[in-house]
Order: sequence, then structure tokens, then C-alpha cells
Amino acid sequence: VSATFELTAEPSAMGMGTVSATLGADTLMSQVGVQLVTTNHLVLSEVAVKGLGGASDEFVELYSPTAAPIDVSLWKIQYKSAAGTFYSDKVTLPINTVVPPRSYFLVVGAGYVGTVAGDYVFGTTLAFAGDSGHVRIGFPNLSTAKADTNVVDWVGYGPAADSPEGTSKAPAVASGNIAESIER
Repeated sequence: VSATFELTAEPSAMGMGTVSATLGADTLMSQVGVQLVTTNHLVLSEVAVKGLGGASDEFVELYSPTAAPIDVSLWKIQYKSAAGTFYSDKVTLPINTVVPPRSYFLVVGAGYVGTVAGDYVFGTTLAFAGDSGHVRIGFPNLSTAKADTNVVDWVGYGPAADSPEGTSKAPAVASGNIAESIER
């Protein structure tokens, strides 16, 4: 048996708590931590560089932790190899694309086989390397230069990534067709 829960806390609630679920005679409990979110911009919530469907089973999940909708019309999702000197445009989001407050937006490649429907299906594969690389999102005028002030968020993953966000790289995903992603 598998279940997914969405927990919504009051804006002033912070700390640890317990969530319990009962099905028949079975009760399961889990500890949940709630902390103040201080990010005021769209974030790369999760990136899958491959999945059960193979190397082309890819997605980028965006999340808005803000209290207002974010218009991401013509924003770009870009990829750079582990030691690449420039980024390449992978997806340009369509006009009138809006991420509601405190909501997710799922961008999937053509080879995506996940159970959650994509909010935007990109016509081809995203072609992210599985072992190391970089994914970023930014405003419409985002260039392909390694450093650009129009970047909103990025992640460097795997041992060879030369430009992680902050001081540490996200780990590489496991080899083979395993449903594993970089979640932040």
C-alpha cells in the first residue's frame, strides 16, 4: 500500500509534528518538520535526468514558494555538461505560463513515462547527462554564458559538476533505469 499526503501548515506554524494514517487495523506514523521558507523566487524543486523509461525519461519540476503567481512566459530551462563552457537552451516555456502561489509546475520531455501528468510537455528529449551536469532556469533574456545575472535558480549534480549552487554538488543519480532524481 502506498499513499501520498500534502501537508499544509498555518503560516506561523514551525517545528516538528507527527502525521498518522490509519487503514483498517494498521496505523503508520511519521515525523514531519515545518520550517519558515524565506525564498522569494521560483525554484528548481526536482530534476530527473533519467528514470524507469531510460535516459529520455526526464523532467524538471518547478516550485513557487511565494504568495503570488509567477508568470514564467518565455523563461528558459538550460543545461550545461559537467565541465562545459556554456549552457544550451533546452526548453522555452510558452507565453501565458503561470505558476500559481505555493504550487508545482512539471516540465517533461517526450520520453517521460511518469505517473504524474506534465504541465508542459516538451516535444523532444531534454538530453541531460545522467552522471554529472547542470540545470538552470532563468528569465527570457538568459544567455548561454556560464555566468548570467538572469539566472533564477540552478543545480549542479554529480561528482564532476564544476558550478554547483552554493558550496556542495547534488549527488549523481544511480546507474541503470532507476527512478531516482535530484530533489531539493
